[in-house]
Amino acid sequence: MNQDIFTFPFGQIGEALRALSLASSAGNIAAMIIYLLISILPVLYLVDRVARQKKEPDAIDILLIMMSVMLFIMMYLMVNPGYVNSNLYGAMPGKGGALAMTFWSMVVGYAVLKYMKASVGTDEKKLAKYLKLILTAVAVTIVAEIVLGIFTEVVPAARGVREVDQLLNSDYNTTVFLWIKYFADKIPSVLNIFVIVHAIKMVDQLRADRYSQETISAAEKLSRICRISVTVMIITSIAVNLSQFLIWTKVYKANYVVDIPLFSIAMCIAVLLLSKFIASDKALKEDNDMII
Repeated sequence: MNQDIFTFPFGQIGEALRALSLASSAGNIAAMIIYLLISILPVLYLVDRVARQKKEPDAIDILLIMMSVMLFIMMYLMVNPGYVNSNLYGAMPGKGGALAMTFWSMVVGYAVLKYMKASVGTDEKKLAKYLKLILTAVAVTIVAEIVLGIFTEVVPAARGVREVDQLLNSDYNTTVFLWIKYFADKIPSVLNIFVIVHAIKMVDQLRADRYSQETISAAEKLSRICRISVTVMIITSIAVNLSQFLIWTKVYKANYVVDIPLFSIAMCIAVLLLSKFIASDKALKEDNDMII
C-alpha cells in the first residue's frame, strides 16, 4: 500500500510492525504485543484519568472506546495492506488514508467536546485560555490546509492540464493560471491567519487586564485588520474573475466564483461589537471608581 501524508503515522508504524513480525518468531510476538498496546492506548488513557481524578466516565468518553476499536481494525489493516487492497475494501476511497482520517476525526471530535464541556462554569481567564488554544489550532489547520492543497489539488490538476496541452499541441497557459488561481483563492485563508494572530494578542490583553487601554487598542486594531481583510478578499475575488475573462483565450479551463466572505464579515462585525463593549466597560469602571 502506498504510504502518504494521510496515513501518517499509522502506515509507517504498520510497515515497521510487519517487518518485525516477518523477521522471526520472537519478532512476531513482539509485533503482536506492540499492536495490542497501540490499540488499547485510548482505553488506557481513560482508565488512568478515572483513577487519578476519581471521576466516573461521561458520555463523551465513549469516543475513547470507539478509538480503541478503530485502532484495532486500522492497525491490523496497516500491518496487512493486502486486505485493504482486496475486493472487500477495494471500493474504499483513499483506502489507508480513509482509515486514518476517520480515526483523526474521532480524536478531534473528542478534544472539541471535552473543551466545550470544560468551558462550562469556568472563569473568564480560563475561557480566554481555551479560546487562545482554539485560535492557535485554527491557524495551524489553515496553514496545513494550504500546504496539503498544493500536493492534493494543484499538482494533480496541473499534471492533467499539462498532458491535455501537449495532446492538443496548444499554447494554453492553463497550468500557470492554475497555480496563480490557487494562491489567489488562498488569500482569504492567509488573511484569516493574520486576523487570528491579532485575535490571540487581544485575548492575551483580556487575560492581563480587560479594562486597560492596551486591551481597547488591541480590539480596535483587530477590527481594523478585519475590515482590511474583508476588503482584500472581495477585491481578490473580483480580480481573479476579471483576469480569467481577460485571458480566456489563453486558458481552456476557468472557474468563475462569486465569493462573499460571510464568515469574515460576521467576524468583523463581532469584533467591532466586542471592541465597543470593552470600551463601554472601561468607561463604566472609570465612572464607578470616581464615585467610590
